[in-house]
Amino acid sequence: MNKRTISHSTVGSSASQVIQTSEDVHVHRRVFIGPMPEKLISGDAAMDQEEERDLSQLVKDTAYRFFLLGGGNPDEWGESNESSVREEMLSKWRESDWGTIWSRKIAASSTGPDQKWVGSSFEVGSFLGVNVLESMEAVASARSSRKGLSDVHLPLILEDEAEQLPSSALPVEDSTAASAKEPFVTAPFEPNPSTSSRPPPVSTYEDSKNFVTAGTSLLPPLENGAASGSSDGDNHSASSVTALLGRPAAARNRTSSSKAYSDVIPRPIIKMPSFVKSDTLTSSKSKGKQKVHYAEPVLTPIPNPSVIPDPCPVAPEEVLERCGEAVEETSAGAMATTAAYADSDDEWGDVIMRDRMLVRVSYTESESLEPQFDEYQHRMTSGLRHENWAEFMAVWRRDSIELYEDYTIPGKERLTGHKHLAFVVPLKSGRTRLSLYSFADLTFCITCPPTPTYNGTSKSRAFFHIARAGTNIFVFKPKNRSRGQDWMWQLWRHIGGQVPPMIEVRNPTLDAKVKIDVPTITTVEGYSRMFTRTNVIALCLQSFRKVSDWKEVIEREIGSGKILELAWRMDTNLDWVWLEDDVYGQQRGWVVLCGLAFKQAHLEIRLGNHYPARIAKPLVHGDTGTEDPFYHEPLSIEGYLSRIKPNTQLKQRVYMTTHDGNLFTLPTSKAHPPSPFPTRETENYAQKLNKREVERGALQILDAIAVADLRSIVTIRRAFQIVPPHTHGEVDPSGTPDRHGDANSSWMNVWAQSSAEESSHSDDEDEGGEDAINKASDKPHLRMKRSFELLLKNGHVIRFECYSRRFALEWINRLRSLVSYWKLRHKADAKDEMDVSAARRSRLTPQMHVCDEGEDIPPTAPPDPGAPLPALTSLYNWCVLEGCKTIIRGGKIHMRRGLSGQFKLVQMILVSGSLCLFRIKPHSALYNAKHKKILLSDAYICSGYFAALALPQGQYDPDSNSVPRHYQDGLEADDPEEDALFVIWYRPHSDADAVPSLSAKHKLVVFRTRNKLERDAWCWALNTEIERIARAQRDKEKKLRDTGRLTKLCL
Repeated sequence: MNKRTISHSTVGSSASQVIQTSEDVHVHRRVFIGPMPEKLISGDAAMDQEEERDLSQLVKDTAYRFFLLGGGNPDEWGESNESSVREEMLSKWRESDWGTIWSRKIAASSTGPDQKWVGSSFEVGSFLGVNVLESMEAVASARSSRKGLSDVHLPLILEDEAEQLPSSALPVEDSTAASAKEPFVTAPFEPNPSTSSRPPPVSTYEDSKNFVTAGTSLLPPLENGAASGSSDGDNHSASSVTALLGRPAAARNRTSSSKAYSDVIPRPIIKMPSFVKSDTLTSSKSKGKQKVHYAEPVLTPIPNPSVIPDPCPVAPEEVLERCGEAVEETSAGAMATTAAYADSDDEWGDVIMRDRMLVRVSYTESESLEPQFDEYQHRMTSGLRHENWAEFMAVWRRDSIELYEDYTIPGKERLTGHKHLAFVVPLKSGRTRLSLYSFADLTFCITCPPTPTYNGTSKSRAFFHIARAGTNIFVFKPKNRSRGQDWMWQLWRHIGGQVPPMIEVRNPTLDAKVKIDVPTITTVEGYSRMFTRTNVIALCLQSFRKVSDWKEVIEREIGSGKILELAWRMDTNLDWVWLEDDVYGQQRGWVVLCGLAFKQAHLEIRLGNHYPARIAKPLVHGDTGTEDPFYHEPLSIEGYLSRIKPNTQLKQRVYMTTHDGNLFTLPTSKAHPPSPFPTRETENYAQKLNKREVERGALQILDAIAVADLRSIVTIRRAFQIVPPHTHGEVDPSGTPDRHGDANSSWMNVWAQSSAEESSHSDDEDEGGEDAINKASDKPHLRMKRSFELLLKNGHVIRFECYSRRFALEWINRLRSLVSYWKLRHKADAKDEMDVSAARRSRLTPQMHVCDEGEDIPPTAPPDPGAPLPALTSLYNWCVLEGCKTIIRGGKIHMRRGLSGQFKLVQMILVSGSLCLFRIKPHSALYNAKHKKILLSDAYICSGYFAALALPQGQYDPDSNSVPRHYQDGLEADDPEEDALFVIWYRPHSDADAVPSLSAKHKLVVFRTRNKLERDAWCWALNTEIERIARAQRDKEKKLRDTGRLTKLCL
């Protein structure tokens, strides 16, 4: 095997190296400072034989890493060393503070009047210096949870390396295929003659400098490794294009039910076999374009090779008139079978799709609306008559969508046997148009002529039903984003949407594109099998390897653990392709292609980054490069403290914990402290511990009574006055440039100063607790030495007292590191947000450039919606999708409950299933928590003009001019008011399993962000969390969709 071939079974010299190079894996490292009440751990400390056996298993699993951390040589590791190391670890554990408590070698009860405090500081997940969360097994497990390629994303084997491998290790391929050494980067794409009559898809991007073309003239290999439609030993037509790969059997496990189409190989060598076409193959003679053209290509079917398709296509009129059994073997039948989740019968008139949706109905007398009726067109259209938005049951059956609501008369539904049919949307009408209304919250719109209902028409809605002229406008907001994609894809295909002859996948980092030819496929299942997420990523990987910057720009990131993912992009919005199964657990074969129904969206392949855990240091002239070029995120901290009230000097016992730049205060009764002992679950220990830490952190935030933003802390000092002061006059050290002109570096050095001058030998002599206070001759002085103070920007001083002097110094040092890092982190995030915002709207203040005297300042570049914008992957990071962080998203935002009142500034934090709100007051030391949390289990997120229409008349003026705004962190915005609004429509209920009626009462919360980019990011994060909740409670979601009977159809 060539040395560049990576073996997954090889163990490096240090397990920590894996973590240092894998920035894609999030490890929740936390430190608990100080002792813990004995009553919290006394019930866990009893030892029995089973716990002793679990402890021995944990020692066995971590012995090798403990050996390496102690300076051991990997070559000397053997059975004898392993046995001695395990004995040493058990001995050290039993002699440690927490090990002694674990084995119950200390007194079980306290003799004093106060509760006993035991133990000392420890790192969560650390066992004798070995952090179990950083084990190599945890890294592999975390990476395997991603639903993309794993092995394929490693550096690929070159052709010269492949020659050295045994033939059994190579994939089956066409013996006459063109060599991969031929040029692959080609001139701009020219359409095939056979498909030239079909217009290419419209693209708003400017031409990139790199073009890579790839044909999909063959289907994924069958499970035996042979190409589709071929037999062993057959030679097929040569092709110089790459094909779509089937999923390798060695790829990572998925939660969805996807299928594999290739044999296991040691590392993927992407040189795809060619497919068989039923017609004659004609090769292009142009040397500049590595493409193959086919004359009227028709693919050999995959599912059943014995079924031969009709040689002549059927007329569209005949296809549209099919019904019942006649439609079963067509694309409509395949689509209906795939979509009919609730009812599996194939009879004409059965339900195809059914969901609860938030719908707003409008009517206009005009019949000349734009085909693409989005929120911009809605804003520009006058003379509309609106119905109030409400939750309807949307049911698609036959050639129409029926909207049902509850009867206003109690008991009428029981008498009639069905819900009230309020509106009918005809899908067969020539005037029916489908369009994407808003990409931010995936709202879609259908315009159609007025259509009567089956059960009569009310006078108040007569113009919606029996008007002879005009247009009905229905704006649909599904609760789940993936469900909205499914509806749009199925409706788009039903009303005649066609897959274009060519699909373009762009990599913004390389500024290159892969243009994939789409063959003519007669079934939706064919598209689903070919354009899987795995196949498209594999094809792009093989194609982009021919680009000159691939190795330095992409392959280096992939080698560090990052993964390439697909995403549909519209302007500055990203919609990752990540859910390969639907709400019923069935495979979504259109997960990649569904973005074609969005029209203006573009498919991209990007590195799916998690939220960054480090910040690049500024470049300094003369730097030798020996120092670490990054500021790394410090460990989070938590522990028990006593807050000293400034007026009464009384102590209030609290629990303090940090999460993502926030310092939370909790009552000690709801502290949720970590366990200092190893868990009894030794199987997948690291993965379960990591998940448990995320859940524990969410509980802490939900029970928090107050929060402080670490950016609001000016300094942290050790107390030097017996009586704590109320205010201070310190100045924030940030913003003072150093000798190189960098303010961040100078400010970072201030916080990096050692606190050795604040410590003394007497600090170690403090045993801690009330016993030491009672023995001290100067009790107030000892309490002062145990305390530290937070000096806030608003002038307040908050004093906390620790268990001992040593723990006070630890709080000071760790808090200083956290404050310094998170101030830089927020500055870096603000800069990225400003750069992304400049891509869609010009900067209000021209950006200043450092130029020599006499040189002209270059003009500011105009907004470019197609710019690469690498910062988008941080804004739309994968931590939100995978829920691997306690805080999914947080920040300051203006909100108001209901439709009246003033907007109030709050600190809003999104955790698992809930929104936590903390009221920000200018003269308050801490932000106090609001008692009511917003539950997202039955919530809808609406934004933009759709949300502005919910405001009372007079509160929103679409013709008003936007006011330019400048914020403290440098962000500038002049977006219209509706572009900064979003609304949460939710039902506050205590019973999580309850199924509310369509007319059940709901509440409305209106939020206003600083600009459109922030609003879109909040909407994406909230919709993603709602999606996760819906998939976690599938039984309840099924009840919500199936509750209520429908009217009988007149056949």
